[in-house]
Amino acid sequence: MSFKTGVYSGFSFLKASFPLTLRCRHFLRYSFITYKLRSSKWRASRKRKSYSSKTVINIICLSSAFKSKNLLLKFVVLPYIVDMIFLFTDYGLEGPYIGQVESVLHQLAPQAKVINLMADAPRNNPKASAYLLASLIHKIPVGSIIFSVVDPGVGSGKDKPTAIKIDGRWFVGPDNGLFDIVAKQAKEILAWHITWKPETLSNSFHGRDLYAPVCAMLENKQQIPGDRVGWTDKQQWPEELYEVIYIDYFGNCMTGIRAANLDKQTILRINNQEISNADTFSDVATGQQFWYQNSNGLVEIAVNQGAAEDTLQLKIGSHILLST
Repeated sequence: MSFKTGVYSGFSFLKASFPLTLRCRHFLRYSFITYKLRSSKWRASRKRKSYSSKTVINIICLSSAFKSKNLLLKFVVLPYIVDMIFLFTDYGLEGPYIGQVESVLHQLAPQAKVINLMADAPRNNPKASAYLLASLIHKIPVGSIIFSVVDPGVGSGKDKPTAIKIDGRWFVGPDNGLFDIVAKQAKEILAWHITWKPETLSNSFHGRDLYAPVCAMLENKQQIPGDRVGWTDKQQWPEELYEVIYIDYFGNCMTGIRAANLDKQTILRINNQEISNADTFSDVATGQQFWYQNSNGLVEIAVNQGAAEDTLQLKIGSHILLST
């Protein structure tokens, strides 16, 4: 019998068999709400667990008997709540680093969907990475957890480990400016400095040893392992960064400028060259350079069927001037 059937059968059985206490009604309401919220996922998946009416009733009554929602949360709610943990790092795809982080997350929060959002954030560059991260979060669902680690100061104790909830999304990583631009654009910020430490903490891989377990704690709805703090803009970086912040596989160069803040008549000046706007690649001749609004809302410099990185001799940190 499916959980859907089990819940409704459980209601009938309990109503017919014995009076419901206020506490039982409370737990039944939790299970019913969980069903309503997640019913689309039950229909979409053939791999969901099934519970008999008797099992559901036992869980509800046990939860009530222990005066705790923990059993109901663990056995009925959590198996059907599939949150996402996104990885934003400069670890690269080569080597063991991403795999080791994913392994920890799968062990500690097996119900979570882990998505490698970006593994080639600007290396050892929290400033450029902060603008890039801010441009990517708008398509990430509220309630998600973003494991965010670009940490050149790892092991130094200089940057405090932080968990910060920004407009309903969790960010976990070092307080080195990486979250500053996301926070500048936010309506609601809640922050904690992480005080918990694992039994074994390496000097050079806090992502695996510290930040991944904390992400799992958040996913498992455990108490936040730290002290609540007021958020401060540590680096005081500007909202717009007139520099190249990322170069993709094609040699296109993203900037820290939001395209919505520029007029299409704006000319970019970089390395003594002028770059005009076009909507997309096919609007200009092969080999011609242009700037456009990319899919994440940033100004991006490109060359049609070429590499702006090579054509314009650009690198991360290259400065950009504007003129009209």
